[in-house]
Amino acid sequence: MSEVKTRLTFAKTVVQEAGMSALKEFAHWKDLAITEKGAQDFVS
Repeated sequence: MSEVKTRLTFAKTVVQEAGMSALKEFAHWKDLAITEKGAQDFVS
């Protein structure tokens, strides 16, 4: 769980620093993470 929290914190930082481009990337990652397989693929 802490691994996911670390990635979420990093993603939030990227969004704040890079703006709309990063926001789109984060939204894409969020779509993948909705499924369990997507989350596992992202972590591995």
